Amino acid sequence: MAKNLDDLCQRAKDLIDYGKSKEALPIFDEILARDRNHAGALEGRADVLIEQARYPEALEAIERAHKLAPSPELKTKLARALELSGKHEEALRVVDELLAKHKTGPDLLMRGELLLELGRFEEARTALQQARREGDWYYAFEVDVALGLARAAIGLGLAKGALKELKEAEERAEDPRDLDRGLVHQLRALAHVLTGDTGAALDDLVDALAAPGADRQRILGNPQLAPLHETDVWREVSAPGWTAEGRKGEALGPRPAGLADAAFRGGSTLSGCFTGSLPKAPARRSLLRTPRPIQPSLAVCEQVLYLGCDDRHVYAIDLSTGQVSWRFGTGTRITAPPVVAGDLVCFGSEGDALRAIHRLSAEPAWKLSAKRLHEAPLVQHGGQLYGIIGGDLWAVDLATGKRVWKQRTDDSLALPAAVDASGVYYVDPLTGHNGNTLQAFDAQTGKRRWKRKGMIYDAPILAHDRVWIADEGRIVGLDPATGKERWASPDDAPSVTTLLAIDERRIYGWSDDGVFAVSRKKRETAWICSPPRSAIGPCAAAKGKLLFAALHEESATLHAVSAMRGEERWSMEFDAPISALLPCAGKIYVVAGSEVWELS
Repeated sequence: MAKNLDDLCQRAKDLIDYGKSKEALPIFDEILARDRNHAGALEGRADVLIEQARYPEALEAIERAHKLAPSPELKTKLARALELSGKHEEALRVVDELLAKHKTGPDLLMRGELLLELGRFEEARTALQQARREGDWYYAFEVDVALGLARAAIGLGLAKGALKELKEAEERAEDPRDLDRGLVHQLRALAHVLTGDTGAALDDLVDALAAPGADRQRILGNPQLAPLHETDVWREVSAPGWTAEGRKGEALGPRPAGLADAAFRGGSTLSGCFTGSLPKAPARRSLLRTPRPIQPSLAVCEQVLYLGCDDRHVYAIDLSTGQVSWRFGTGTRITAPPVVAGDLVCFGSEGDALRAIHRLSAEPAWKLSAKRLHEAPLVQHGGQLYGIIGGDLWAVDLATGKRVWKQRTDDSLALPAAVDASGVYYVDPLTGHNGNTLQAFDAQTGKRRWKRKGMIYDAPILAHDRVWIADEGRIVGLDPATGKERWASPDDAPSVTTLLAIDERRIYGWSDDGVFAVSRKKRETAWICSPPRSAIGPCAAAKGKLLFAALHEESATLHAVSAMRGEERWSMEFDAPISALLPCAGKIYVVAGSEVWELS
């Protein structure tokens, strides 16, 4: 009888080897009904139950098998069953008993994994390093060790070490099935959180959630991802019903009638990215209607909206009441729209060139006379104001109105400078015959640091420690210190006409195909979408959406699309071309012709 049961047990184990565990389980049950102490059947039954995630039943079976026929192999399986049942301390004691007699790579690996679960990261790292030295024959051993060491490094706050081990795991995986892509993306997201690279962390978070069999609740519940909670992407992926499908948008549209004006972007870095929420399906109200067109720029400070108008006035509108707080007459045409700098509102006008008035009272503060102030938006950063005055790039002290430095340029392009702590960056057409030159200056002294010639017709964007430009159809990211190329869009990406905005994860551009997004980390096109036949107008990225205006001959449509997938969320028609838009405090302010609208 015993021989017959042994033969039957071997037959069931062969079924497991052929992937037929469900057929094997009834055979093991039949054997145990005839001999409840058959160790081989208990072991086989435990193997099947582990496959089926029935861990308590598996643990009971393997404990009985080990008592009946103790062996190192059964003890290893006992430790694994204890681990899977959540009994990590007990599993660790069993593994330590095994290692006291004989050190093997797999047992050291299991010890490291148990210590990781217990939060003992330094000990785990030591055990996993020992496992790597011992080695083992099974095909995924080195991959598992590398993933374990990555987890240990993250627990110890060693981001670079974690990223190195994740790369090692990917290189060691001979078969894609050896690698849990979801786990790799989770770990890489955690490593990027440690480095402060929010955009890269969000990229990997989305990929982790999209992986087959991803434990969504466990991933989103990881407290180490807390720094991502306030981002637009986190809000979108953590919403009920989110899926990773449908990332491609509508395809293909006409070439724009003209380039997007860099005035459409906001802030000194010209990134076009704004904080704050956006209305989901907005209603609109008219805030101001003027006799002449309003200039393509808006500024908001402490619930007051500032704008310039072709009627030779600067306006301040109280957003809480919708009423005009004050109106400042310039006497001449406004040549550079107003920008708020602390307690001042600065703007350019013919004759006086550059002027500053007090933000609350509209009382004059100072004026700086020069030959001409070009119609490029002014930019303020670090106590200085930057603009194109009399054909030169000027830096002006905001407190006194005195010039700090100037650099010779050609003012034939109405482009602003992009400024941050790393310097001042300006596209100058003076130095190129078949293109333009991007020049970098020291913000304090005006000394030129470097220059790059190319087919550059748009103002740069400063974001993520790079200077971003559109050059000969490519999106290029440059090192701010040297001007060397550090990033470039893939060859199969749309040929970019102009950069629109850059947020935490994506770079948005306009091409012959329409509006598109490129993943900054993956360097691949995320989506392409196109409005009906139109040119591109102002754009802004904010809280998981990209806003862009499609300009028609005498009208415009404002589109809001998902920044993640390019799918349209809503659209709104206007009777005049849109020249400016500004997301702020949960609302959107839009200039269309001679009217300012509030969307909420």
